Amino acid sequence: MTMLPQPSEMAVAAAQKRRDDRVRELSRMPKTRLARMYRAGVRGPGGPVSWGGGQHPPEKWTKDELVNTIVGIEHPQIGPAR
Repeated sequence: MTMLPQPSEMAVAAAQKRRDDRVRELSRMPKTRLARMYRAGVRGPGGPVSWGGGQHPPEKWTKDELVNTIVGIEHPQIGPAR
């Protein structure tokens, strides 16, 4: 007899799939567009989050750093991409 996944396991799996789909979507975008998107503000559960200044502007980040930061903001319950 096989065990069916519990509802919470199914919800986590669905959230991970949404995050992974978003990573694929963002990975297809040019780095400059990702930097502009982050500067403009990424909507997370607590409201929009954007770059607040500092030593390293988003344009200097790698594409992977931009994608992981954006996904981490949009899906904080799961975290950034692996």
